[in-house]
Amino acid sequence: MSSSSISVISLASLFSSPEVLAILFTLIFIVWVIYSIIAGYHWVRYGYDSWMSTPAIAVHLFISGVLMIYAVSGFK
Repeated sequence: MSSSSISVISLASLFSSPEVLAILFTLIFIVWVIYSIIAGYHWVRYGYDSWMSTPAIAVHLFISGVLMIYAVSGFK
């Protein structure tokens, strides 16, 4: 067995651990929150006047937030 195959096996086992995946999903969640806040602000500020914008943003944040929290906590 060569040293490169050993390092590949170790790297694969590292990324399959639940802690690493939870950290990865948490980082994705943080980026998603920042992006959603900026996109929501720009939609309300510069978009057309619509009574649907605020409820649509609220529903998007709620459903996506629940899915992301489930993804982060679902590994335990």
